[in-house]
Amino acid sequence: MRTSLERFQRGESVAQIADSRGFTTATIEQHLATAIEAGELTRIDDLVLPEKRAAIESAIAEMGNDALLGALRDRLGVDYEYGEIRFVRAAVRAAEQQDSPK
Repeated sequence: MRTSLERFQRGESVAQIADSRGFTTATIEQHLATAIEAGELTRIDDLVLPEKRAAIESAIAEMGNDALLGALRDRLGVDYEYGEIRFVRAAVRAAEQQDSPK
């Protein structure tokens, strides 16, 4: 995960990282989502357009942040990629962890 995060932060795209590392884009997206949820990647604007992020956040608020990606995508429609949903869900979870008392 660390390598994927570092390469993304240096400006490589998810597809470039996946290709050079011999992984699928879904694997790299999961690496980045893990980093987002851990608070290691806090800015996701390069991964999800603001208007899509708002719609995904709304769906998560309605369905819960433990809703399956497939169920969220069914709610949102085919214009939303699983990776986009995964990133926003990770950001929501990170924010909730930050807001919860320790």
